[in-house]
Amino acid sequence: MNSDITSTTNGSSRWLAWLTAAAGAVGFGLIAGGTILGIYSRFFAAEVQLDDRMVDGEDVFGSFRLPINDVPDRFATSATVLGALMLVVAACVIVRSLRARKGSGRAIVLVLAALVAATVTAVVAAKAHLPGMYGRIRFEYPFFTQLPTAVAANGLVLAGTVLVIGLARRPADVHRLGRWTLVALVSLGLVATAGVTAAAISAGDDDANIDHNTAAAVGVPAFPQRLGSERYRIPIPMIAVDRYPDNGYDLRAPDIAVTGTGFVLASTQGLTAYDGATGTPLWHYLRTNAQRGEELGVEYIPGSLRSVDGGKVVLARWDNKGWIAFDAITGQVLWTESDFTRTAPDPNTHVISVSETNPWHLPRAHDFRPGPQFLILANGTHIVRYDGRTGTSMWSVEGCNDPNHDILITDTAVYRIARCTNGNDTSLTTTALDPKTGAVISTRELARIPTKADVTVLTHTLANTIVVNWSSYDAHQSGTIILDRPDRLATVPILPGNTPTPIAADPNGPEVLTEVPIHPYDSDALQVMAIDENIVKYKLSGLHGRYPLTGVNDVFLATELVEATLYEGTDGQHHAEIHSWSRTDGTPILTYPLDRDNNRCGGTAPLAVPGAVVAICHGSTQIEVIGFGTS
Repeated sequence: MNSDITSTTNGSSRWLAWLTAAAGAVGFGLIAGGTILGIYSRFFAAEVQLDDRMVDGEDVFGSFRLPINDVPDRFATSATVLGALMLVVAACVIVRSLRARKGSGRAIVLVLAALVAATVTAVVAAKAHLPGMYGRIRFEYPFFTQLPTAVAANGLVLAGTVLVIGLARRPADVHRLGRWTLVALVSLGLVATAGVTAAAISAGDDDANIDHNTAAAVGVPAFPQRLGSERYRIPIPMIAVDRYPDNGYDLRAPDIAVTGTGFVLASTQGLTAYDGATGTPLWHYLRTNAQRGEELGVEYIPGSLRSVDGGKVVLARWDNKGWIAFDAITGQVLWTESDFTRTAPDPNTHVISVSETNPWHLPRAHDFRPGPQFLILANGTHIVRYDGRTGTSMWSVEGCNDPNHDILITDTAVYRIARCTNGNDTSLTTTALDPKTGAVISTRELARIPTKADVTVLTHTLANTIVVNWSSYDAHQSGTIILDRPDRLATVPILPGNTPTPIAADPNGPEVLTEVPIHPYDSDALQVMAIDENIVKYKLSGLHGRYPLTGVNDVFLATELVEATLYEGTDGQHHAEIHSWSRTDGTPILTYPLDRDNNRCGGTAPLAVPGAVVAICHGSTQIEVIGFGTS
């Protein structure tokens, strides 16, 4: 009669008990789902190989400098272990409580387990600087599902733990729900988990970072026979290179490749293909997470752009993403993994010698022609050619071990220039390989030098002509060969070391343009030679005021020879101009200025592409691609 308990308070207690039990059931479903998601993240989700390095950053927990490589694994593991712990503890407490006589005892062990799980999750997240590391990984690497699913799994386990902890007061209250209500509420937690899982997997889709459009398949226009008139100017951005945490990045000129129906330009974000005849953009593949302020993320790797297999395929590499091969005309992705990437996911493109950690390399940067070539990898001993369209290995050949050998690629042969040591002698040998089969077409020993003597070998490729120059002060030997066809290797004359420097070659014949170091430049500076006959065919006239640049890389067209470089004007300053001469007798045909009032070219060079001749103007504030063609 004197009790304070009323029907109203009794009803409130029952509803509170029911809601607590319901929340615990939903929480149990969340923990179960989070544990399953943690297992999926740890063992089955798509992952990316993270670098074994330290990263700097700042987040809500302060500044940090931490290793980046094990973050996804660590959080996937913590969600799995803590989730399994909470499931076992909660299940044991509830079952024991239901079997007890009164079924009303408090479950301190459930409180302790929940506190441990929540504390460990919070401490690990804070100590690992999860917000900052999550952002760094998402910026510096392609999106992948393991990271967001690991974070989501921890969130689900933590949320479920908070909901389950209410059952610690009276675990036996779950009997108030009834069997089917209990199943429905646990299922509700699992359904919520499914939604979170779908969102996490979607957050790992790297397509969100890619702006990719394709073009229709069309025929490839012919290369121009003569220079023609200016048709278009395309301003293009510089490429950001190298990470400098304190000072940002440097800028360099963009890479260009002659491929498809014109050319492809590489920027920090990726590739854009242009029609050679009109300068119209055709297709592009760009990443939106390549740059953020002064930081670089998944950016295009400068120097990696390649046009292969007759210009039908173009490929390039992105930092932490790897190689992507495209159909050069349509822009469709052909492959991202292949025999090529399995042999050398990160081949060296910038040094001559082979490193112990990365023995495979592509042809050296200064040997890279923007025109089409073959996809070749080499180490100190082997040369392997790959099919550009599939990335599969076509053939492999083995030679003597020379880590500093030279690989020169033309349309008709793959040349290996190697220093093979045999006892006290070193043989400097050039071998020409058939690009289709790898069979030896011809081989020739150019010089035999005592092994103890130093020898310097300089090589470069001009269209389909190779130049090999060697000298040894100790052995008093030197020589040069200029070779346009592999079948002439055995008979090509060895020229003296002071031979005029070849700077361009006819891709379809034995003519080369040579530069004679005469100052001031006059009509004897540039001469066209027939290397099969070793005679001067004609000299180029009208060279007054030509800036003394070697390696200008002039272009042989069918009827004209084209050069773009700096010439001295009437104001005493050097200005960028493009010139053309007749290939019959070397008389001037056209002189055209490349400078504009708002953009002075600091340097340029011509390039023949399908449908046009283009010159890249390196200005002080921007770079322009200037296209010339005929109607």
